[in-house]
Amino acid sequence: MSMVVIKDGIIAADKQMLVNCGTRIEYREVGNKLFIEDEKRFVVGVVGADPHRADMGLIKTLLTTRLTAFYLSYDEGNPLEFTDEEAMILTGYAAGISRRLYVATAEHCWFISWRTEEKDLEVRAEDIHRFNATGSEINFANAYHKAGLGAIEIIHRISKATATCGLGCDFYDLTTLKKFPRTVPAQKKSRTRK
Repeated sequence: MSMVVIKDGIIAADKQMLVNCGTRIEYREVGNKLFIEDEKRFVVGVVGADPHRADMGLIKTLLTTRLTAFYLSYDEGNPLEFTDEEAMILTGYAAGISRRLYVATAEHCWFISWRTEEKDLEVRAEDIHRFNATGSEINFANAYHKAGLGAIEIIHRISKATATCGLGCDFYDLTTLKKFPRTVPAQKKSRTRK
């Protein structure tokens, strides 16, 4: 029960997490739904089951490999693709959980989810400057977008209007991310002594 919104090059998410209190599940704990790669080349926005630190380390490594290959062989007809095993790690399907992701670089964004009924992975390219949103309060997000609000303000307004999102807003300006290289740097010839 959370929201991730992308608009005008900004990705934003609320911080409210579901926690199991023993007798019931409550929305009361602050958590992180945006994860930036160590080299600051991409951001992952997570909706649904929050990933464990070990899972996120694996997801970041997997995405670094795939995105590096994507940009080194970049052309319009070359989509970002994942194996079935990678899809299960990304979406949590292998562990019986469900999460949806936005993976955003300085240039591109992809929405990634497991379609349960079709039993396949959906990887949909999106634009970091256009409105994109996923989460429990998508109707609010759509209405606030049509009213002209930006990504951060949409999250703040949803937090005030509902009990399922809130406890603050994390955001990141995608245009400040480092770009992935499009070519492999040439190796310098080493000098040898005679």
